[in-house]
Amino acid sequence: MAKYGKESPQALKASQELIAQTQLDAAAMVEDYMKGYYKSGEQLSKAYMTMLTVNDIYSEAKEAGASDFDASLVTAGYAAMEYWLLSTDIGKWVLPELRGDRL
Repeated sequence: MAKYGKESPQALKASQELIAQTQLDAAAMVEDYMKGYYKSGEQLSKAYMTMLTVNDIYSEAKEAGASDFDASLVTAGYAAMEYWLLSTDIGKWVLPELRGDRL
């Protein structure tokens, strides 16, 4: 540190570079966090939407005369196909919150 508390130009430049790098690092960390946040939200949205749409499938299969096992298989198959469908571009159209381009 120079006389009267003033920093040298080299120290000032180093300090500014450190601040700029810290800001870049912080921005990258926030962006990574948000990507993870949206990825978690995407999975929860798909699971919730799947649960809502297959909620009545089991009872409908039972009413149609299926055994418990057959109704369970129909429900599981329907849920798997619903989840897969939501994982495609069609799912991004149906559930716009699945789009990752929000950042």
